[in-house]
Amino acid sequence: KIEFICADSTSIPLPKKSLDTIICLGLLEHLPHEWQLQTLEKIYDLLVPEGILILEINNEKSIFLEKNKDNKF
Repeated sequence: KIEFICADSTSIPLPKKSLDTIICLGLLEHLPHEWQLQTLEKIYDLLVPEGILILEINNEKSIFLEKNKDNKF
């Protein structure tokens, strides 16, 4: 069963240790440093022991994030 929740990443309204898996794609690099830390702490609080975190952090040097007129992404 999959349930999608839209919430501030630092205050997701779920009980501690209630999730088996968390997917966080392309978010952290867009947050201020303090929010990054708070988000990771929240993820840790929400995951059950031995839970799975799927985390993607985009590389600012990636060609996909380049800001030029030829970038189609």
